[in-house]
Amino acid sequence: MATERHNTIDENAVLDAARACVIAVGWKRTTLTDVARRAGVSRMSIYRKWDDMGRLMGDVMTREWTGLQGLRDLITADRAVLEERLTPEGLSDTFLDILESLRTNDLFTKVIDVDPELLLPYIIGRRGRTQNTAIAAVEHAIRTGQQLGTIRPGDPTSIAHTIVLAAQSWLLSSRIMTKPVSLDDLIVEQRELLIRYLRP
Repeated sequence: MATERHNTIDENAVLDAARACVIAVGWKRTTLTDVARRAGVSRMSIYRKWDDMGRLMGDVMTREWTGLQGLRDLITADRAVLEERLTPEGLSDTFLDILESLRTNDLFTKVIDVDPELLLPYIIGRRGRTQNTAIAAVEHAIRTGQQLGTIRPGDPTSIAHTIVLAAQSWLLSSRIMTKPVSLDDLIVEQRELLIRYLRP
């Protein structure tokens, strides 16, 4: 460890270690010392990059959730690939697939079950990097669909914000809305809502 101060730590290894710690015991019970031990680096090397668990956890969540395959595909797909999805039905299915992959994500599930207050700032205080990434991806898809004539007219920025807002509500509240209806019932209705909203 003596020579470590002169070297750059592997940030992904630290984020991996933090993720593993949080999934094991939750955010409140995880310390930077725990993360350093699991990552095999000194505590001071972590302090130089992240001075508290809040900042480190922010980076863990951003990497995890902006890295979901469906969202990455929506961001990086070229026009030809996007055109296959840019109908109200195709986009609705894409959005719902992304939501389902996030809803069942191990880290998201752990946060919701054990440390839901971690998400509160991003609900009532400010948008986070994941939300901004999602808005940009949805706006790109909406704008392209409008150019093709498959998505209804309207300000694509406002439409994207509205879709992400509805998605956020779905993610955070769907589990408390499943009685007497089922999650499958809600998914069917959510799909219908999105299709009608996007239809020209």
